Amino acid sequence: MADFPTTTDLAPEVPPKPLELLQSIKPPNPPTYPPPKVTTSSSQHYIEACARSSSRATTNDPLVLLFQAEKSLPSPNEPPLPTTAKNPMQSTTIMLNRLSRYSLPDLQSQIYEACLARLEHKVAAGAFIAEAADFNAVACWEPVYAPSLEELDGDGIGDVDVVPRDATYAFEAIRESKEMYQGMLLREMAVQRPVFADFIVKIRAAMRRGLYPVLWAAAAAAKGQENGANMSGGSDDGVGVGKKDLLYWHLSVMSRDPGRPPVRGAVRAVIEPFVKRFIEDDGVAAIWLEAGSPRARDIYGYFGFRVVDEIAIGGDGTENGGTVKTWCMIYTKNGK
Repeated sequence: MADFPTTTDLAPEVPPKPLELLQSIKPPNPPTYPPPKVTTSSSQHYIEACARSSSRATTNDPLVLLFQAEKSLPSPNEPPLPTTAKNPMQSTTIMLNRLSRYSLPDLQSQIYEACLARLEHKVAAGAFIAEAADFNAVACWEPVYAPSLEELDGDGIGDVDVVPRDATYAFEAIRESKEMYQGMLLREMAVQRPVFADFIVKIRAAMRRGLYPVLWAAAAAAKGQENGANMSGGSDDGVGVGKKDLLYWHLSVMSRDPGRPPVRGAVRAVIEPFVKRFIEDDGVAAIWLEAGSPRARDIYGYFGFRVVDEIAIGGDGTENGGTVKTWCMIYTKNGK
């Protein structure tokens, strides 16, 4: 596994402020202190540096730990994982206990390898890495094209509002889904990684509720303006719009390296300039991200992102099962 510096004294979790309060606060005026230097690249060096930073920053991230535990081999004398017909979810508590046999450097190395593979896949598809202050803060910005309504009609999922938002396993949605993830059917992936498949189905349902309608409406409006009238053969439901009109940016990774002294403005530097470029300069209708903790949610809320959905995974129907929450957030020009 990769050999890289580790951090044992991670920053303590800060109690989050109420989301409503954060969303009522306008982002502050541009800082008066000199902004840190920002560079971007899709090189292997940047990919590896981003993976190192993210692996150190997410050692205590519940979502990352749950995914890592699911991929780990069962511990010796591990009790059977509870499974029922209604909720074939593996126990969060039992799986997380698998990680207790790893040292912090070993765990960070495992997270690094997983993050590296994910970043390499995203960069190959067009993403780039932004860094500030010599990789004090990093972000992976990923261009994605939303599906049209016609494309979604054949995915096997009808009413996405029936996909559970809580920790109830999305068994029916996964079984009926025809969607793919990195070349594999989700229902096939669920055999080996049920937790991750549950997460993907719920995230995509959240996109259909909170992201795609925004993109469809913006594309339809733009098409109508081009024609000097309302769209002919299309509407704000996403029918008849072109693929190029459905581009959005996904902030798939963002972290501040806890192994380096904080640099003022580093996190801002890998978020704000790119939000401005995508929304104001390029005219993209929306930016999307998933926040895996209340602290991350509140930081993104500070920069103008708003929560449009909340999902939970990792429950097994028992009081010990627990849940891991994710907040789906969007940034639009008018904040609606």
